[in-house]
Amino acid sequence: MPETTGPATWPGVTVLLDPHDDVAVTVGLLERHDPDGGLVVVHPTPAVSGLASAAHDVLAGLGRAVNRLTAERLSGEHRAWRAVEAWLTADEIEHLVVLRADRLLPAVWERLMQACHRSGAGLLLVVHVPVIPAALAAVLAGTGHRTLADPALAHRLLTAGQRPLAPAVDAQPDGVHPRAEDRGRRAPVLIGEGLVSCVAPGFGRGRHQAGQWLAARDQAEPGIAAGIAEVQLLLAGLVQSSVDLDGTQAVLAGARSAFADHGFDLRLPGPVRLPEPGTRSLRGHLYGPGLPRPYDLLDHAAVARIRAGVANPVLAAGIAAALLSQLPTQTLHSLPWQALSQDERTLRLSHFHTASLLQPTPWTNPDRPRYTMVLPVPAPARALFRAARHFSDHGDALPHRMFAATRFSSLALEAAAANCGIRLPDQPDMHEEEFRTLHTAWPARITCTRTASNPHRLAPAPPARARPAMRAVLRAVS
Repeated sequence: MPETTGPATWPGVTVLLDPHDDVAVTVGLLERHDPDGGLVVVHPTPAVSGLASAAHDVLAGLGRAVNRLTAERLSGEHRAWRAVEAWLTADEIEHLVVLRADRLLPAVWERLMQACHRSGAGLLLVVHVPVIPAALAAVLAGTGHRTLADPALAHRLLTAGQRPLAPAVDAQPDGVHPRAEDRGRRAPVLIGEGLVSCVAPGFGRGRHQAGQWLAARDQAEPGIAAGIAEVQLLLAGLVQSSVDLDGTQAVLAGARSAFADHGFDLRLPGPVRLPEPGTRSLRGHLYGPGLPRPYDLLDHAAVARIRAGVANPVLAAGIAAALLSQLPTQTLHSLPWQALSQDERTLRLSHFHTASLLQPTPWTNPDRPRYTMVLPVPAPARALFRAARHFSDHGDALPHRMFAATRFSSLALEAAAANCGIRLPDQPDMHEEEFRTLHTAWPARITCTRTASNPHRLAPAPPARARPAMRAVLRAVS
């Protein structure tokens, strides 16, 4: 096996001998196939043993679509095996089981061991012959592999390392903060140009969760002003699962009420409304999390369709970024890796240039307004960005742009999304006057300032040598 870098606690290689080609062994292992539980069983394509086809078989076993490999530039062996390693790592696969392994080439065994070593997955090779062929045994030399003749021992090995299936994530209940309904009967809340009743569905949840966040932050860091990114993350996370505009307005109204209780004036830009039916005009309208139009939200169902419809990790992450940010592909094309946090939990977008580039250039005008929007990446989608990062890092430093590792255009992304059954935001001409940029995204336009009311709700000022006491929680991004 070529020298590679991988986890120090790699489970290694195990070979299971099935000399009689017992159908019960094959069926029993296939029944254990559970990618969500960390166990993948691959049944190689009969009469095909090349490196590229073996990688495609593993991708199919991982649940990735293999009907567009040429279009996704994964038909060649090198990029296909990079995709295998990326998905094994991002999906945190514990065990990779390969049936009919005695029919594979020694080079395929080497690549399987290399991919598993780099990702940390244990490799179980099932050979349906009495003795491991000499050419394959030579590949195993020096690997410290184990040989089993009892299928029960193999099942016990797989069970010992397999993680339990994660419980289904239910929708967050719309809890109502105490007395929220009474407050709502007295006065509605202004959001942009519209009034939202405090008894609207979602108001209690927005007020309760924002209040909890503010109280916890005051307790953890008394007197320290919150940054723009923190509040953007809070508000975007509150509305990320909204399915209609009314729900978004209610949640934001509740959050604004909680900020007012803590002595801050949270202002949301307006008008927060959708274009008229039948028109694509965005003039005078905002976009961003919680303002759904006829395209998919980045929820559990959408992520599942992306994982099942795209094999190229970079394209999968591109679809997720388009749904999350609602920015056109022409803008996302320049997205730098620095925009994604190391734990794949947040995506920070900054508008630097009149051409809507998301990275500074030699022609960037420092005097022009700079808009920043920080968005939380939903938990199911983080593995997509993690796989894209691993796919892009092929031994050298990461390329500067997040989507530089593959052909990334509107046509390529829309074709990949169509294969997933995903509806992307409209892709307008970037020279149109109404082209979407960060200055029309509502999280980039929020402001929050300290008010004179409720001074007793503010945290005490820190010592003089520390940071100034509660100047503005947010500074206007303009």
